[in-house]
Amino acid sequence: MALMQDRDKLVKSIARFLSGFGPEYGNMYYFEKSKRVRFKVYSFFASVRDRLYGLQCPFCGKRFRRRSSLVTHLIKIHYHDILSIAGVE
Repeated sequence: MALMQDRDKLVKSIARFLSGFGPEYGNMYYFEKSKRVRFKVYSFFASVRDRLYGLQCPFCGKRFRRRSSLVTHLIKIHYHDILSIAGVE
């Protein structure tokens, strides 16, 4: 199991990926560092991101005007959903 700080970084990285933002630092998302997590994220979240219309939450369908609002929503509301799909929890 990852440490709390690592899980927070992982969730933030996936939220940024889903909303269309690039990596926060450097040229790789945090989830790309782990092969196990990277495969699960790309297989599920990449297909979800491609099907989204505008800025819509893939979990609850709520729409947002700004990408940053979507990232904040995903981190605060769907933290455990993201971790369970990524296979961390």
